[in-house]
Amino acid sequence: MSRLRFISLVALIVAIASACGAVAISTPTVAADLGSIGRGGVVPAQATRAIVPVQGAQGATTTTSNAAPPSAVPITTVASTPPPSAAMPTIGATDPEPIVAATATARSVAAPTTTAETVVGAATPQISGSTATIAATTPVAAAPSGAVPTPATIGAAGSSGTSASGSGSTAGEGALPDCPRGSRFGFYAWGGGSLIPTNEIAAARQVCAGFAQVAVEWGQIEFAEGYNDAYFGKPAGFDSSRIAHYDSNLLSLVEAGMEPILLISGPPAWALVTPETQGPLLPDKVAKYADFVKRIAQRYATPPYNVRYIVLWPEPDHRGTLPSGCANVSATHRAWGDAPGDFAAMLRQVYPSVKAARPNVSLILGALAYDNWGGADRPTFNGGQCGTFNFKFLDDVIAAGGIDYFDVFAFNAYGVFAPGWEQNASGYDTVAKANFLAAKFPRLREKPWVVLEAGIWSTGPELPQRLPNGQIAYVAPTTTWQASYPAKLFARGVASDLKAVLWYGLRDDEYDVARGIADGQMQPKPVMTAFRAATLNLSGVTYLGGLPDGATLSGTAEGYRFRRSDGGSIAVAWAIGDAASTARVTIDLGTGGHRVLDVNGDPIAGVAATGPVTLDVTAAPVYVLSS
Repeated sequence: MSRLRFISLVALIVAIASACGAVAISTPTVAADLGSIGRGGVVPAQATRAIVPVQGAQGATTTTSNAAPPSAVPITTVASTPPPSAAMPTIGATDPEPIVAATATARSVAAPTTTAETVVGAATPQISGSTATIAATTPVAAAPSGAVPTPATIGAAGSSGTSASGSGSTAGEGALPDCPRGSRFGFYAWGGGSLIPTNEIAAARQVCAGFAQVAVEWGQIEFAEGYNDAYFGKPAGFDSSRIAHYDSNLLSLVEAGMEPILLISGPPAWALVTPETQGPLLPDKVAKYADFVKRIAQRYATPPYNVRYIVLWPEPDHRGTLPSGCANVSATHRAWGDAPGDFAAMLRQVYPSVKAARPNVSLILGALAYDNWGGADRPTFNGGQCGTFNFKFLDDVIAAGGIDYFDVFAFNAYGVFAPGWEQNASGYDTVAKANFLAAKFPRLREKPWVVLEAGIWSTGPELPQRLPNGQIAYVAPTTTWQASYPAKLFARGVASDLKAVLWYGLRDDEYDVARGIADGQMQPKPVMTAFRAATLNLSGVTYLGGLPDGATLSGTAEGYRFRRSDGGSIAVAWAIGDAASTARVTIDLGTGGHRVLDVNGDPIAGVAATGPVTLDVTAAPVYVLSS
């Protein structure tokens, strides 16, 4: 996917409210191109909703809805023997844990009965006895203009970034942090068209990113048919002037401790049915695409790059055209959404070609957007007549036999769509979307799953949040609200057995909403500190379950328990709802000692050192670690 443009998301969010049963006042029609959230995609329509102010620190508003909050039904993985190609070797002790195939033993991923999600306000708790109340944290101070964020800058406002293993920030200008091994978290932040700025790579490493998805633009490298093979007379030939910056970027990421995931995108005009789109390909050019992907694998699946994952197409479920009366999308984002059978045929040709050359490379399908649907066959949530994605695309690809020609399944998971998923599956946000997909496509659970785009923005359209009573609250996004999200996203990802979870955007971009962990000048936002704390505390953990029955004493809380790699335990919990929501929870990790950390990884003083811990939480997640 090339540069994505941000068009107002007001109409899309209104459509979500309408689908969730909101009553309303009229709002103006908003037209947009592009697919939503990370790709645009606003549903142009006259939509209405009633807005009722709610007292809250972030200025939240709610719309009336009679929907019940989601129940707690677990994801059940399907016991199956995966194809041999799905398993991959671990390349080094410091690499992220490999995205290996699911084992033959089924397991349940529960959306805890008493779980909840809370309002943000990244926080330093106020203590009363052994009960901690979470209050808003001071925002992270910005680095000097043009400076590369260092761990000290990231940990500003007193943040130590203490991890589950007790390792804090590394002091010193430009020093790398003591990052944990096996991180499944990372970024999709870069295309391959130019060199990645060194300060962006440094920032990603400083927050302990394990994966980095990089777009490889086929049309940029092979702008003319045959340019790189016939011209040079060798099958694996590439014009060095057009491939050298990819070499440099991937090597820089590897040297910074991140594992590249290559996204093949931007097909050349000579290969496309409709030039300047993302597909479909002309039938007689599919072999050229297969050869290109094979040669990319041959070049990069060896030292020093050691690439193990290649993504076949960005959001291929994007429709090519929209119905009359809809504002049509930008051509550069149209894809295979109207041609799932052709897409399956493409997979059947590409997969054996790449596997024959580099059997250790795993091919990833998607990532599918699988939201903002349009057309007659769409469901009643997360979309509209002018939605930009085809709900039936994945069904039809599987029906055409495509499921046997990829190793890893990928989807994107943006928080703005959470209420729709929560109405139609158990759990919250990413857990609910994973539950929905698992129930609809049980064969997919035979493969590893990853999320390649996720996140929320720090300014822009209001974000819908489900309240404990089923109503929808609209929260005005802030940098503090954004900072609450990485811990939620990553905890839900591990609970859903996602092998990788990538945040979309490292820095804010003028063409997109403010989803970066740094602003457009690479000044750290509060989310940078919270991202680091989430990665430090939730990397290398094993999911144990949600909060047990009776753990939530008041309000509604969401929480998860994990086993750490050192044998200890960690729990993370927060309150469900908008900025005014709170909950009281008791977390019992056994008779040993424990520590409690706030959303930034800072220790919370004044909590009992042993026994159950009672905390009053808001939207800012709190970590409890056994000693």
